Amino acid sequence: MRQPDSLGARIPGFASDITGGGGNSSGSNTNSQNCIPSVFNPSCKAPTCPAVYVDAILKNLGADGFLHATVATQLEPAAKAAAEAAVTARIVNRGLVVPLRSSVVRNYLLAGEVAGDVLLAAPVYKAEVVGFADAYKAARAGTCTTIWSK
Repeated sequence: MRQPDSLGARIPGFASDITGGGGNSSGSNTNSQNCIPSVFNPSCKAPTCPAVYVDAILKNLGADGFLHATVATQLEPAAKAAAEAAVTARIVNRGLVVPLRSSVVRNYLLAGEVAGDVLLAAPVYKAEVVGFADAYKAARAGTCTTIWSK
């Protein structure tokens, strides 16, 4: 069995002459020429488009895929605490006895909850958009397989 090049890609008609192997120098079997078998891809088939989507999402979220969780869980309580501080200032300035009767106080609390949820979910939504775009580009370029592929 012929050993792959150090860069993983062969130049048709050039690398086969140097290594003395190869056989197919016409370039019709480019998948086997450009493929380096590994533990994760032993058959050297193109990845599926959903796999490209998931891979792009995990790369966008962070090194382990859950890096955003530590940052987002710190931002959510901060947004809620800022809203509670604004509510407390409003209660003290107005001298409210029953603060939840005030629509301004209720709206501040609601805005803090919404802001916390948006800060928690925004990195995931961004990663999904990036993943969809990468999978779409790969499907258009033909570098990933779909259920409709041959």
